[in-house]
Amino acid sequence: MSQARDYYGLELEILESDKLSARIQKLRHKGQPLENMDALERKAETLCQRLSYLEDPLRLVEKDAAREAVMLRSESPQNTPEGLLYYELLLSVSGWSELQRVHFIRHTNDKEAADFVLSERLLERLGQDFEQWDIQAKKQLI
Repeated sequence: MSQARDYYGLELEILESDKLSARIQKLRHKGQPLENMDALERKAETLCQRLSYLEDPLRLVEKDAAREAVMLRSESPQNTPEGLLYYELLLSVSGWSELQRVHFIRHTNDKEAADFVLSERLLERLGQDFEQWDIQAKKQLI
């Protein structure tokens, strides 16, 4: 059973934690709303570069103008005996971001949530990277 917790500006669904790290089911961040899809794509490009400390580098894989959202995924998913394991980061013009780890099961074509572990330091850095984007975006609007 997961517990929700606000942490470094991040909303976490934590499965378990200690003073050094947390095993996470899902991570959300509520940032500043963006003016349009172009701004969202700039945010996606910036986060692809900044979040290089995750297990897998991310890349933009999908743009959905109707939902005003973009999807980033692991550039090189990890192979497992059953399928693939990768990060997904959904970004929305509304300002919401959601990071999760996904296990794609080959023989059923199903996707299921997979937990991931981040150290205290990486959680802090992730929160700072999302907040830094918001600060830069505000400056560009002024």
